Amino acid sequence: MAKKHEFLARKVVKAFRDGLNKEARAAVGDMGFGELEAMIREALSEDRAHTAEMVEGLLKRLRSAVDKPEIEL
Repeated sequence: MAKKHEFLARKVVKAFRDGLNKEARAAVGDMGFGELEAMIREALSEDRAHTAEMVEGLLKRLRSAVDKPEIEL
């Protein structure tokens, strides 16, 4: 998924950069745009991790709710 995060981050930064005038782009600079891209990738990763934790919690609750047959001997 890292490749997808990179793609999305680049896409967002490009859209942001394209919306700025020449002076603003120069003021932010390549380093600033790179940092923005890294922050976006990190946010996407954190969101994915949070979603995975929620799914794991739901899976545990579902498994615990499954009726387990009792075998009487």
